Amino acid sequence: MSSPDLDVVRRYVDGIGRGDLKVILACLHPDFVLNEPATLPYGGDHTGRDGFVGLAYGVAEHYATELLDSSVHDAGEFAVVRMRFRFTSKRTGASMEMPLTELYWFSDGLMIRGDIFYKDTKGVLALLDEQPATAGSTQGSPA
Repeated sequence: MSSPDLDVVRRYVDGIGRGDLKVILACLHPDFVLNEPATLPYGGDHTGRDGFVGLAYGVAEHYATELLDSSVHDAGEFAVVRMRFRFTSKRTGASMEMPLTELYWFSDGLMIRGDIFYKDTKGVLALLDEQPATAGSTQGSPA
């Protein structure tokens, strides 16, 4: 993997952390495909920059998210990003922190494909049904 590819991923992650959609989209190849776990309300393949924008709105419809920390690693033909997010349900106010692992491939100096792996998709889904006072599986306080 080239150093410029890793720099693209770092800019992307920085954009995620700041909520800067313009920076994020500049890192994506026009044919970008991002796969989110199918069991989530916004799961499945999201194609192109418009697909990513749709995904961002889909996540924001259900959760407020906060990137707590991240690291980028060279894995040869792809990059591995380790992230820790706080998810807060907009419906219930329940929240939890969770690690995610993301894999990214490149073409023409841009991210062409990404696969997202949540540590606990069931936990993220449960936030939508829990009440803040009884959110037994959550960590932290409701936001």
